[in-house]
Amino acid sequence: MLESIAAVGSALNAAYKAGKAALEAHDAAIVREKVGEMQGQISSALASAITAQTDQMTALGLIRDLKKQLAEFEEWGRKKHKYLLKEVGPGATARLFQPDADDAEPPHWVCPTCYEHRKTIPLQGLTYSDQRGTGDVRSCPECKTKVAFPRGFVWPLA
Repeated sequence: MLESIAAVGSALNAAYKAGKAALEAHDAAIVREKVGEMQGQISSALASAITAQTDQMTALGLIRDLKKQLAEFEEWGRKKHKYLLKEVGPGATARLFQPDADDAEPPHWVCPTCYEHRKTIPLQGLTYSDQRGTGDVRSCPECKTKVAFPRGFVWPLA
């Protein structure tokens, strides 16, 4: 972007010199030549100015995107500590949301897979039966991860 701005200044300076030379010339052919040079330099300055403006708009868009990503990252930093990894059964884990006094959300379980991608998708429940008894399978509506909660599991753990 700085190169584009420098090019604008250089082209305008050259146009100024060409205009000055045209004013000092008394020969019509020289005046026409200098006016032509001046028009070329002004066109070059305009093109450089457009390039500089385009570069500035691109930089502003990048800054806006980076600010948004930073805000999301900071929000995740504040939020992630409220989700504790808990074992819910043999080989089964999930993240439990433990609210502060300020939180309106009740305790709930979130998908451990989605949590690793900075998403807090609550697990949804299904009841199942097998030879060991009745229990709950909680599944993630987004990534379809399933977490089995054994029979007699207290839902949710506080």
